[in-house]
Amino acid sequence: MSELAGQLDVLNCGEGDLKIVITENNPIEIERAKRIITDMLKRGYALFIHGEGDTLIRVKRFKPDTLTYIIADGPTVAPEPLEEPEAMPEPVQLPKRGRGRPRTREVKATETKATVVGRSAGG
Repeated sequence: MSELAGQLDVLNCGEGDLKIVITENNPIEIERAKRIITDMLKRGYALFIHGEGDTLIRVKRFKPDTLTYIIADGPTVAPEPLEEPEAMPEPVQLPKRGRGRPRTREVKATETKATVVGRSAGG
């Protein structure tokens, strides 16, 4: 029986990329991931989980005690196309939202792939 594992990719131009595999039975890696995720979110880094079809969903908060990412309903970032389209794509219509705060949900860090991008990454 295979064990579920989460993955955290930290993209860092200065010191090189870092990859952490998060499994339930590795307490050292779990504590390391908790420390890194908490610190990076405090510093303003962007953390995304990979959803269906390689869409990226921004993480709003992290709960280290339960090892879960808190994400909000809302727009996602679609993967970039490999080839440039010949015609301009139709604008994406966002679903109409009601009043108040968007709904949030929790995603286990041990069951998803996540990528952290620094504030100065990308030029």
